[in-house]
Amino acid sequence: MMRISLPHGLLKEKTVCLRGRSALLSPKSGRLSTVYLLLSTSLGCLSTKKLLLSTKSGYLSTKMVLLPVKSECLSTKMVLLSTKSGYLSTKNTCLSTNPAFHWLLSTGGKVITGSRGAERNKKSCPAKL
Repeated sequence: MMRISLPHGLLKEKTVCLRGRSALLSPKSGRLSTVYLLLSTSLGCLSTKKLLLSTKSGYLSTKMVLLPVKSECLSTKMVLLSTKSGYLSTKNTCLSTNPAFHWLLSTGGKVITGSRGAERNKKSCPAKL
């Protein structure tokens, strides 16, 4: 089960769809202009073969994107996050969900990680970008 929620309520775009092994989030307006976007699962992990966040304009304009799950790691074979500077793509990505260790993805394509918990989770959940 996947839940898409926003801090001020649910995402109301009618064109949003989740299907099969691929997850596609594409607002009708052509751009994600929310300040905060949260993707979470209640089953413990999100293990799709391909996770794609895209808009008609070709990039995400959110200030922050969080991908938390209840288990230790978010494992996908491919994660594509479109940004203004191009595509941020990873393979065999393992993102820790430790509260002290999370990923912040900016619109400029930069990746910022939390300092605490990074070394502790480095071996059990290595992330490569």
